Amino acid sequence: MNPPATDDPIGELVALMLEGRVPAVVDRAWNLPAADVADVLAALPRAARSRLVGELPLALAAHALLELPGDAHPEVTIADGGPALAGRLLDSLELADAASLLARLPVADREPILAQVADREGLDRLLAVPAASAAAIMSSR
Repeated sequence: MNPPATDDPIGELVALMLEGRVPAVVDRAWNLPAADVADVLAALPRAARSRLVGELPLALAAHALLELPGDAHPEVTIADGGPALAGRLLDSLELADAASLLARLPVADREPILAQVADREGLDRLLAVPAASAAAIMSSR
């Protein structure tokens, strides 16, 4: 049985996750926007963050990872799940968002993940464009 909801759903979910009550966290995360789930992920230690990402619905997990601040290293969390999960997470995102997360990983770490994505050609194309060039293209529109 889940405890009653509190005025601090983020803190509550972090506490539940740290207690190992992953199913209760997943049940409650369904009702939260991705930004709130990102706040939960950011407050967790790396191992717990990676475990929760693996248990959440793919689209919610992927969009929450996009909302994580850079210092929370969402790219590491994606890689921690292994290439198959990482590929599914990235496939649930727009190509540009997937490429921005992948670009943060060392090139050698990208290859096993790229082997799992549905649109590898599209991601390869986006990853080949230098960030400065992509920013220049986007700002000119």
